[in-house]
Amino acid sequence: MKSSYQNLNPKAFTLLELSITIITIAILLSAILSARSLKSNLEQKAFYTEIVQIREKINNFKLIYDYLPGDFPNAGKLFNSTLPTCTDELIDSGYGTSDRSGCNGDGDNNWDISLISCCYGEGYMVWLHLQLAGLLGSPHDGDEYYFGYKHIDEPYSDGNNLYRSKIYHALFLPSESWYSYSSHASTRYPRMKIFYGTVSLHEADAEFGLFTPSQLYKIDLKFDDGHPLLGDINARKGWYTVSTSYLCMTGDDLYTKVYDTSHNEKTCDMFYVFKD
Repeated sequence: MKSSYQNLNPKAFTLLELSITIITIAILLSAILSARSLKSNLEQKAFYTEIVQIREKINNFKLIYDYLPGDFPNAGKLFNSTLPTCTDELIDSGYGTSDRSGCNGDGDNNWDISLISCCYGEGYMVWLHLQLAGLLGSPHDGDEYYFGYKHIDEPYSDGNNLYRSKIYHALFLPSESWYSYSSHASTRYPRMKIFYGTVSLHEADAEFGLFTPSQLYKIDLKFDDGHPLLGDINARKGWYTVSTSYLCMTGDDLYTKVYDTSHNEKTCDMFYVFKD
């Protein structure tokens, strides 16, 4: 008579083998998640280091010339021999054309959006002034940014004349103070807008949020104060987002607003404050 044990499937997993398999899978998943977390942390650190390096270049310019780059009122006199199109006139954006003229800011310690023509003001000239002063090399990813003048096909794109991050699909645009929040000192300083923007000129929405609220909150908490409207790192909703109904933050006022981590849409642009 044959033993009943001989009828068992010899290929079946024992409880011990199943346990070992489950533990192995758990270890692999943990390793994958840890690697992703490490990669994210390294990217965040490299990105913030890049912002700090730009801040140092801007501060060095101000130490040398007593004005912010882009806002410098004597740029035409000092840099015209290096770049003849950098003339001793107030910045004229040449909006809609490639015929920009003027290289001087107005010296008010702010990055004005518009001075003479529409829309492209001192913020777009920061990189030009830094380059002409020898503080910034040719920006990344092509010569359309070189010297802040050359337009690609569409002059309305925010991708023109901006510095591009090495880390994320991010563009850096020096921006004005937020006078609407003037009750707090940090909102009265010029700031750098850091956002996702394409230089593809045929996309209807060339600018999207760069981060989800959770992603930007982690960066803000790690390198600043974790508050979306206070400290050196601020947040605002991007102009174009996947879901325009989602805001980047929630709350009633400057002090009570927090990052809206209830959704995972990329709706947040980062702003970095430049204090004296």
